[in-house]
Amino acid sequence: MQEIHLLLAEGHPDRAMKRFVELLKHEPKRTGELAKAMTQHLLKLYADYHVRPVHDFAELLEGSLPKPVAEAMMKVLGDRIGRTQHWEKELEALTRERLTREACAAVTTSKPKIALARLKALVGRATSEKDAKRLATSCVRAMGSMRFDSKRGAAIINELGKLPEVARLGLDLEATFDKTVKANQGLAFEESDRDSTQSLDDAIGQVRNACPHNAQVGEPSPEDIKAFTAEIAAIFRAGLMLRRADDSRTAHSSDDFIDALKIAVDFCPADSANVDSVSKAEKRIFVNLGGRAKLTAVRGLANLGENPQLQRPLIELAESSEGKDRVALIAGVMGGLRSQAFSPALKAMLKATKDWREQKVIIDAMGRIAGPEASDLILGLLEAAAKKSANPEFTRKAQFHLEALARIVRAKDTNPAERNDIVSRVIKSVKKGDARLALTAADVLFQVNLKQLDLELRNWAAQIITRAMFRRDAGDQINDTKKYPGGFREPLAGVLRRLGKDCLPVMLAEAERHASTFNGAVPVFAEVLGKIGDESALPVLETMIRTSLMHRESEGKDLLLDEKVLDVASGEMRDLDRDDIVHTLIHTVDELGGDRAAALIVGIANQVQSGQIASPGDRTISILAKFKLQGGNLDEVVGAVPERDIVTDKEFDKALGQAKGGLFKKNATQIQALAVLGRAARPEGVPSILRCLGDSESMVANAAETALAQFITPPPPKEQFEPFVMALLEDPKLLKGEPLERMLKVIEKSFPRSRPYDAIFNKHIAIEIEDGELAHRLKGAMAPMVNKADAPPEAESQGDEASGDGPRVTLAENKLNLMEAKRAYFKARKEWIANNKKGAEPKPPPGVG
Repeated sequence: MQEIHLLLAEGHPDRAMKRFVELLKHEPKRTGELAKAMTQHLLKLYADYHVRPVHDFAELLEGSLPKPVAEAMMKVLGDRIGRTQHWEKELEALTRERLTREACAAVTTSKPKIALARLKALVGRATSEKDAKRLATSCVRAMGSMRFDSKRGAAIINELGKLPEVARLGLDLEATFDKTVKANQGLAFEESDRDSTQSLDDAIGQVRNACPHNAQVGEPSPEDIKAFTAEIAAIFRAGLMLRRADDSRTAHSSDDFIDALKIAVDFCPADSANVDSVSKAEKRIFVNLGGRAKLTAVRGLANLGENPQLQRPLIELAESSEGKDRVALIAGVMGGLRSQAFSPALKAMLKATKDWREQKVIIDAMGRIAGPEASDLILGLLEAAAKKSANPEFTRKAQFHLEALARIVRAKDTNPAERNDIVSRVIKSVKKGDARLALTAADVLFQVNLKQLDLELRNWAAQIITRAMFRRDAGDQINDTKKYPGGFREPLAGVLRRLGKDCLPVMLAEAERHASTFNGAVPVFAEVLGKIGDESALPVLETMIRTSLMHRESEGKDLLLDEKVLDVASGEMRDLDRDDIVHTLIHTVDELGGDRAAALIVGIANQVQSGQIASPGDRTISILAKFKLQGGNLDEVVGAVPERDIVTDKEFDKALGQAKGGLFKKNATQIQALAVLGRAARPEGVPSILRCLGDSESMVANAAETALAQFITPPPPKEQFEPFVMALLEDPKLLKGEPLERMLKVIEKSFPRSRPYDAIFNKHIAIEIEDGELAHRLKGAMAPMVNKADAPPEAESQGDEASGDGPRVTLAENKLNLMEAKRAYFKARKEWIANNKKGAEPKPPPGVG
């Protein structure tokens, strides 16, 4: 049996059949067993692309073996042989059409030798003299149909007529050519070109039918992969068919194989328009396949790529003169078959071409094949391009190299040591280049099992991505700016979530530098912190909340309103406003949970309720009211936890230093420091707060105003109030200009006017303030407020909404009517019951029994 196998592999089907018949005669009792064994050998040979010997052996079965034996063997072989024969006919038609088109294209581009070679190959495909005459006439008509190149076409036809295989046909080629030109069939070639393109698309459509439908989801079944693989294998077998000795061609020609590759390449993986389809100037059909169909194509082609009998002819084609004109086609198929055996050929192709479009296909293929050889080559290209990244062309090239390296990093055969080496070398390279390269690297390289990457590398990615999220121009550097509700930041946020707690300190340190930035990064980053779920994020979240609340739209163009986000419900882009941001931030704080989070939320609710801070909108009011209702104190300005006990001496000293600012001050740091000083309510912090009241940055001044109000909200015991007043008035030099005006607003709006507070305040005015006018203004600010119900209409002004000017209001009065209060109460009670009535029972608002 092994001897018969070897005879077939060497192309001797007649001798193989003779030996098989002898074997059956020698062991007649084993006929069935030997027939089954021979069938398996034939299938193995067929899978190894020994196509013609298997076909010829199958044709000899009926006349050489008993009918039942022949029928049993053909029952197994018939469908596969029939499918290959089908594709043999399809490829023959495609090849004839392609050779005609390529000959015409070569004439147009002044390449007469190539044109003549294509026409010679076309006539050489004839299977009879009649067929040869028809093909020769077709060549003449194709040349004559080109209106603007008829003289060049005439020269090619003259040379064609001199070839022995054409001259013996006895055709008057010149007369046919002249007749074609005179008939003015100027559109014949264009029409033929369209028809042949449609023929290729129809062939691709047949293979598409072997893939799962786009509506099918999930992992491909073994049957899915088997059906697709069988169809592509049949095409390759037809393309590698050897002709019989009685055919006009006695040896293998690459033409059939080229057209087999043109069908197969459309199902080779591609994820962008960087790699065009061979059949038309559009994306490969692979791009439009459903997820299950894509997996089917990827796995089926990879299975075929393991066969050396398919690898060899593809490498030979790449090294041939024909291959030099088909770099994109060959490299595309090599990338789909994904065999390491192709790496040397791809490297040679890359070295030989200067065309960036061809280089991209080669690099893409090497990234899909992966392996040390591919990674070393692409890392070298990246380093060279990164050094020239000041030039946008080289930046684009470097980004493409990064995408190829990302595929290698994600490849299942890449071990953790190799992944760490690639990523560390990438980081070293991109640090020398444009900042956009670092962002691209952080975006694409960390889509793997992050536990397999060193913490140092993960921290680098966390820093780069967090920094990019807060940059409003970073969307120009990566794709999908409008694909997600969070814009370009959403896929970046996915990477941060996966980096998780291990990299959280780096994220928070970087975010703190940008915490006063106003754009769509704030809610997206807040959601990341909520998913990670660590209360160490609370200080950064508090800074973001306070900077958002302190931002005044009236003091300049609000950057929030200048940025659009995707509304999932409508599919349209809409403005992102402060109410959205503050609501998201408070919700994130709630998700983190704990006493500190509760104290922070209730503290902000108290400040909004007391009028120290104006809420940016209804969503913020609703969530703050929810927390007040849960504590049963909707109309009471009290905290759930005594916030002033939270601030340690170390935290206070740090905040005191940060509040002073300096030459390189950061708004976010100052705002956070002022919030700490306000919570602490220590007299030592008052001078720093007064200085910040006059800061040129309105958000810092607003934060100082809020911090000052925190000293007396809720009213402290008199033994705490008196040291505060002493600190407030001890340096009259600070009480002038903008700081004075803002301080008077706080006094008018928030200071308690009942005894003993008014007496303490007036006593220290008399002691500390020598300036009579200043003393008068201070006492006037502390004068009893007019009851809102008794005030004339003009006294009901609400003041500057952004800064919270106006009389004290409750949350229920501040855009939260009784109906909303009831709704919030019932929702809180429902949650309390669902939680097995754990914790304090929510108390109803006034009017609800």
